[in-house]
Amino acid sequence: MEFDHLQSKLRGLSRLLSRLATKIQASQSRDELNLAIFNLVNSTALQVVLLSRYMGDPVQSVAFVCRNLYELNLILRCILAVPTRARDWFAERAVDEKEALEGFISTASPAAASQVSVLRDRLTQIDMILSRAGINPTKRPTARDLAESIGHGDEYISMFKFLSK
Repeated sequence: MEFDHLQSKLRGLSRLLSRLATKIQASQSRDELNLAIFNLVNSTALQVVLLSRYMGDPVQSVAFVCRNLYELNLILRCILAVPTRARDWFAERAVDEKEALEGFISTASPAAASQVSVLRDRLTQIDMILSRAGINPTKRPTARDLAESIGHGDEYISMFKFLSK
């Protein structure tokens, strides 16, 4: 296969990222910044695995994963530039999960009442965690907003043109 070597390198990169996440978890204090970095590194490892799987697939699949990797890169840069943004990122993640759960609930049939109950319990759990942590859920800034906030607006324009196809 023409992509075997690249796929192998990407899987190796994913393993390195997973080991890095494990080291972060084992050696760093469990504060918001380190937890955010740990989760971002894990998410990046997963996206790199997906990228290796999509080699040779339609370009839209590869572009989707590349766009995700680019956004993870922007989020990490923003958090490293201003560590208090880690809290904002947790709030954004909570909003994303809540919206997905609410979407599933809104399309559920009456026969799925027990599954809907589990989803509603998760919504309640998210709200309780946010309340305990004093985090106000916010909507995610756009990738453009993130890029511009760290002085990479021009880079975003180039990447968007390439990855939005």
